[in-house]
Amino acid sequence: MKAYLNTQGLVFKLQPKITRVGRHQDNDLCLRNAGVEESHALIEWQGAEHCYVLTDLDSSHGTYVNGCRIHNASVRLSPGNQLHFGYGGSAYELIVDSSTPLPLLGRDQSAAPPVWVWGGAPINPHPPTRSPAPRTRPASAGAKQPGQSHALTPPPHRLGRSHAQTTLSHRPGQSHGLTPPSHRPGSWPGNTGSRSSARSPVASQSLQSLQHLLQEKEERVLRLGDDVCRLSVFESECVRKDHLISSLRDEVSALTHQLTHSQAQVDVTHTLNSLQTEISLKTQQIQDLKDQLCELQLSGEQVKQVVTDRDMRISSLRAQLDRLKSDNTKNSGLVSSLQGDLLSRDRHTLKLTAEIDGLRQDIRHKDAQLQNLSNKFSRKQQTDSLAHEEDVNTLKKSVESLDASLRDTKRDLRLISSDRDSLRERLQDKTQDLSSLKVELDRQRQQLVETQNQQQNTHNQLQVLRKQILQATTTATNPSHTPSDQEVLEAVRALAGQEGALQSRVQELQQQHIDKEEEMEELKNSGEEERRKRERH
Repeated sequence: MKAYLNTQGLVFKLQPKITRVGRHQDNDLCLRNAGVEESHALIEWQGAEHCYVLTDLDSSHGTYVNGCRIHNASVRLSPGNQLHFGYGGSAYELIVDSSTPLPLLGRDQSAAPPVWVWGGAPINPHPPTRSPAPRTRPASAGAKQPGQSHALTPPPHRLGRSHAQTTLSHRPGQSHGLTPPSHRPGSWPGNTGSRSSARSPVASQSLQSLQHLLQEKEERVLRLGDDVCRLSVFESECVRKDHLISSLRDEVSALTHQLTHSQAQVDVTHTLNSLQTEISLKTQQIQDLKDQLCELQLSGEQVKQVVTDRDMRISSLRAQLDRLKSDNTKNSGLVSSLQGDLLSRDRHTLKLTAEIDGLRQDIRHKDAQLQNLSNKFSRKQQTDSLAHEEDVNTLKKSVESLDASLRDTKRDLRLISSDRDSLRERLQDKTQDLSSLKVELDRQRQQLVETQNQQQNTHNQLQVLRKQILQATTTATNPSHTPSDQEVLEAVRALAGQEGALQSRVQELQQQHIDKEEEMEELKNSGEEERRKRERH
């Protein structure tokens, strides 16, 4: 079983077992278009199922068979399937050659295939033994009317024929029939029982290519056999028409003989003229058929090309038919689902209609209740209006009394306002005194900070001096002279006296600061008391 991938006039032959497809150069089919992985897919021959299986190797963009995406899965392939790897590339058509492969030649086998082995007597070429498809037989010459065209019916499409095979070209002077195998290039002459003792150099180098060549030649022979079958029909028609012409000539001679005996009969003369006209027409038809036969022999290559184009068109139409069948299946499923949705919606509509009827009844009942409530509300509103009028009268009397009390309150407020103004003036005076005290307090705080800084500096100087004294006692230029303890104590006493004076000064400043804070507190307390008094008034 041989298979090919056909795309844009290029044919790629699949491997016998596994064909690897991907971007990497080690793959059997190396593709460079976008969306193809390093190892994209596998095409494997399954002998048990007698078919090819396409496996996608978890590619990012998937593999497409007849427009359906396959991702990380396997699918069986059929002849004519359109394969697409990734995106942006060409589509590949799977072509399967179902012809029986030729057996491999052994050492004791003849180099000629079984088709071309014959006996001593030469065998003439003959049409293929397999039963051809029914053909449309052309009408006979006697059944055709004058002026009718002579159409030729091309041979039907043969299933299983490879699209990769080549066609024979017509050469001037070459017969269109089959040539004997002994005169055909690439054939082996021989007799029954005789075997070739040596292989040709080409067969020894590439036996596989030789078998492929033999299969192509067999296909050519089959095509030529079809042409011979078709032309033999026309030849038989020509022979039959020749016999018909001879019989008509005999009739004409007989009628001529009768005409000599009955010259006066007008009907015989008319019949003779019609027969002569018919004979001339038949002769013209025979000549046309012969011309057509010559044209067919000359246009054999064109007929083969037309047949090839028609085969390709039939395969494409079959693929389109498969796609239409799949679309029809999908559409039928969609229609059934839509019908189910329509039935469910009808049920829902009936349910809603019943609910609407119930709601209408509830609305009528509630309208009656609302009418009763409105009557009750109108009666209650009348009673409430009467009570409201009585309340208004009482409120008017209370408002008059409140107006009198309001006038008294305003008079008291004027007195309180005058007291408040006097208190405000006193408060402003106290506030000014408080601000001056705050300024004085800030100044005292500044002095305290300066005194503390001075004390800290003095303390630091004392520490430095002490260190210097100790260093002087230990690292003097004259290490033999050591200061006495009395001298060191006197220096320390002097420093201690300075420190005591500074501390007394700091205490005085702190005492002053405390006094200022007490004064500020008294002023704040007095201000608070005045504010409370003002708030009471």
